[in-house]
Amino acid sequence: MGVDTLGDALPREMTRVRDEVMSAYIEIGQPVAFALAMMRRDLDAAQKAMIEGDGGRDGARLQGTQRLLDMTASRAPGAGEGG
Repeated sequence: MGVDTLGDALPREMTRVRDEVMSAYIEIGQPVAFALAMMRRDLDAAQKAMIEGDGGRDGARLQGTQRLLDMTASRAPGAGEGG
């Protein structure tokens, strides 16, 4: 497999956060509404940077990708408890 580009990584991370991380938080319910709002904000910003896609936006795309990479379902309150 070749080198992973920013153009490959960003959509993949957006999907991972939407499908895995947010799902884990949604199961918890109301106590994590603020965290979900912040994730949605970061996903919207990442999507905007990806759509605009010009070279001057690479910094924004990289920052958005890093924010998404930092999100994990294991950080959800109650993650790993019971189950």
